[in-house]
Amino acid sequence: TRIVEAILNYENAVLPVSIVHRGQHGIDSVALSTPSIVNATGVASVLDVPMSVVEQHQLQASAEALCRVQTDLGL
Repeated sequence: TRIVEAILNYENAVLPVSIVHRGQHGIDSVALSTPSIVNATGVASVLDVPMSVVEQHQLQASAEALCRVQTDLGL
């Protein structure tokens, strides 16, 4: 509901939404939920949230796990 409100009301709301990453946070071709600016165009931009080295490694590990699942499913 909150995402729809942001789109319909032309907001620039910061919301955690899942998108296929294209290089953001060093991740490519994997959908992950990350803080993004949502407005009438959809996801206007993905925020570059500062992360510790540990957090960056954890995000990369999540992306790699999802990539393996995609491969196993033939996607």
